[in-house]
Amino acid sequence: MHDGLIDLSEYQREEHKRLLHLRQIFLAQERSEMNGELPCITRHLTNLDGILAEDPLTDLRLRVEMLARAAYISALRYKEEPEPIIKHLLLLSIRQHHRQFMKLPAAVREGFAPMWGEWLSVLEEEERSYA
Repeated sequence: MHDGLIDLSEYQREEHKRLLHLRQIFLAQERSEMNGELPCITRHLTNLDGILAEDPLTDLRLRVEMLARAAYISALRYKEEPEPIIKHLLLLSIRQHHRQFMKLPAAVREGFAPMWGEWLSVLEEEERSYA
């Protein structure tokens, strides 16, 4: 800018593009290491997704992708976790993912309904056992 001021909206767009680029790097690295068989599960990508989820410039397609990845990872960790208290905390995380999912447009929710139906049953069963 002419007077030395920073154009905040331009800065936000550039920062968003930088974060998206970093996400693509993490995804490419993970996919090459895992032959594309599973969703990427690195903590770095999870943290980056958390930042992008809060960014109003993140489009719906990416929000759905990030939410599906987070839910899958929580479910995978739940399945493999032997400690009951950790399993309970993971279910709480899955419940939070479901709440975020329910904020999506109906057309998007319909595609993921079978997956969430199964997890809601697990959540309700656990809630009954803790009651």
